Amino acid sequence: MASKAEGGIMPDSATHRKLTKFTLSAAPALFAGQDTAELIHHACLLPDLVQNGEPDAMRVCFELDGIPFHYLPDVPLENLYRHHYRDAAGTVKRCRSFNNHHYDFAIKGLTRSLSRILELLRTGRNDEAMKTTGMLLHVLQDNSFGVHTLEGVGGTDVFFFDRLELWRESPFQRLCRLSCSDTSPQLSRQPEALGGSVDEASLRIYRRWCNAIRLGRRKCVEVLLNSKADLQPMTAASVLLGADVLQTLNALYQNNEKSGQKIPLTEFEPYESPVRKLAETANGNSIFSISLEEHLFYQFPEHLFEFFSTGVQATGDAPVHYELINNNVTEQYGILLPGKSEQWRIRFPKHRFGMKFSVERGSAQIILTDPKLQCLGKPPHSLVH
Repeated sequence: MASKAEGGIMPDSATHRKLTKFTLSAAPALFAGQDTAELIHHACLLPDLVQNGEPDAMRVCFELDGIPFHYLPDVPLENLYRHHYRDAAGTVKRCRSFNNHHYDFAIKGLTRSLSRILELLRTGRNDEAMKTTGMLLHVLQDNSFGVHTLEGVGGTDVFFFDRLELWRESPFQRLCRLSCSDTSPQLSRQPEALGGSVDEASLRIYRRWCNAIRLGRRKCVEVLLNSKADLQPMTAASVLLGADVLQTLNALYQNNEKSGQKIPLTEFEPYESPVRKLAETANGNSIFSISLEEHLFYQFPEHLFEFFSTGVQATGDAPVHYELINNNVTEQYGILLPGKSEQWRIRFPKHRFGMKFSVERGSAQIILTDPKLQCLGKPPHSLVH
């Protein structure tokens, strides 16, 4: 079977090489003064070369629970609204938990990749570090540029539009042919170092990754609806994602990362979001509607955050029942009355952490005001992980 690098699913080899070249130009510090030609021309193709038995690919690429760390799983959202029951008091409750396999798979892969690259750099194996970096950039690109952005949380499979039979040409084939310009895109900001540890960096990179996936998904639909759709924003998002990763690796390698910061909650992708929409304002507030029961949950490792704090307000025509959950245990519960505000603070948020809201009748809206996480100071062995 022909490999993707020889002309199968996109991005093709030429596109991966261009995206990698643009990324290294945007964030050159990690491999400053080194010859990155091999990274651009070969290492960034390694995940596609596994099926050909290419030695570097077989050594560098890895599997998670028997699945190659390459494409990310699709996660349908019907469990967020489909499964309910009515309890003895007549209240409608959700009866099935939500498993975000996309989140689990991506975080494991990011954590393993970042840790491996830093280990190779610190032991002077820069050539091997470049190969693992190329592998990681490839995976990021596959899932932020082109047809695979249709997948992921709230997405679908890559053949969904083909099954609609609305186009003469296969939408899948059309999206597979997308490529980027030969000119480096204009980035909306400078690349940033994300996190004072591998754990924090993985979480924050995943957030940027999901943002790029959502943008790419919109662009793919625009391509199908309008052949003149502008692909530069999708190119820029993919390049900036990779550049943030390189900048983060350099800061961790140089031990220049900051610790003990307060970080907006919006810097982290929820493990489970309200089913309709989680809106985020420019000043860092989060807003979402409640009908029946909604959850906002995160997954955090231990020893990363000292506390979580936020203001909270309910608006609408119904009182809102809430639970604050930390480490999968309810730490606080109560009722929010319409128009009333409260301040919440939870110490050492970890594992399954977040909020559960419900209304017995009517509807309501929740506003989280300036939600932030306070990072713990740098642990004694943070350079290892």
